[in-house]
Amino acid sequence: MVISRRQLLAILATILVALALPATAAAQPKLLLMHAGAFSGGDPSSENDAVAYGQARGFATINLDYPLCDPPRAMRYAMNAAVSAAKGRSPVYAYGDSSGAMLAARLAENNKVEAAVGYSPVLDWSGFVRSHPGASTLDCQRGFTDKQLDTVSPGEYPATDPIIDISGTEDQTSPNDLAVAWDQRDPLVTTWQVAGGHLGGGPLTATYHTNMQSGIDWLATQAGL
Repeated sequence: MVISRRQLLAILATILVALALPATAAAQPKLLLMHAGAFSGGDPSSENDAVAYGQARGFATINLDYPLCDPPRAMRYAMNAAVSAAKGRSPVYAYGDSSGAMLAARLAENNKVEAAVGYSPVLDWSGFVRSHPGASTLDCQRGFTDKQLDTVSPGEYPATDPIIDISGTEDQTSPNDLAVAWDQRDPLVTTWQVAGGHLGGGPLTATYHTNMQSGIDWLATQAGL
């Protein structure tokens, strides 16, 4: 086969153009953040410090405003958000507090994120709701069956991706012994036992900020940031 001078020049031009193109940049890892509030209250603004810290560590952050008073719908919302965030082949990670921690962990039990960190997740939501009949904030959820409530219970399902459970040794809402038992029965779950109660006493405390930042640091390491 004889190649003409014009064909040879065209081939060389194609090669030069290909060499001049920059390598495709790796997609920026995304971090989904989910707030506390027992699926009855709270709002994304409580995650503002976590959002800022995640951005400082190199994540593109998505602060979820998930539906309240409907745990199954909140779970579907988080799942859809994770799928949407993964478009463009972005690796997706999750961080959450309390009820948000439950959603984060459940995403890592449904292969929707690369890894998740949850601070003070309640592992058995139906049990928690049924055992607090006097808590008026939970009244909007009492019409759901146990099966429906447990769509957000991370302790009921095996993990598909790594989960860190940040558990306060004095937590009365999500007891530390249950967190330790979860760690022992699921090889993809690691419980970090930390001082203090639920969420270290709240998002305004130094204890909370230290542990939140450690959790996001771990996610950043998983993401190669």
